Amino acid sequence: MVPRSAVADTTRWQAPGAGKNAGMVGYITDAPIPPDLPRPVGYRLVIQVLELKDKTAIGLFVAGQSRDGAKILAMMGGVVAMGPDAYKDTEKFPHGAWCQLSDAVVIPMHCGTKLSVHGVAMRLVNDDEILAV
Repeated sequence: MVPRSAVADTTRWQAPGAGKNAGMVGYITDAPIPPDLPRPVGYRLVIQVLELKDKTAIGLFVAGQSRDGAKILAMMGGVVAMGPDAYKDTEKFPHGAWCQLSDAVVIPMHCGTKLSVHGVAMRLVNDDEILAV
């Protein structure tokens, strides 16, 4: 089990596209953070990545070509856990942490270790692999 201090306090993070136009977007935004996340060690972060639904909230089926967008969505996600040493190196991060728990972030397409926790797609990445917040 991950200590509560190292895991996002909310059971959900606000994904891009949620809110007013959420019915038009094919993101899975309602997947809760699994209770037994792997505990990241050192400077690693656990990112819950966005996935593409087979059918949108308004009932439209997502075409096969559009499902290729899942490759792009795998580059976006929310920070759900942080290792104890994440962003502690003041030489590498002189302006402080690049992200915090529950932040929506962009990561490189092929970075980190892909894993699935109770069917929820996750990535285990280094703290310096975050591209944007």
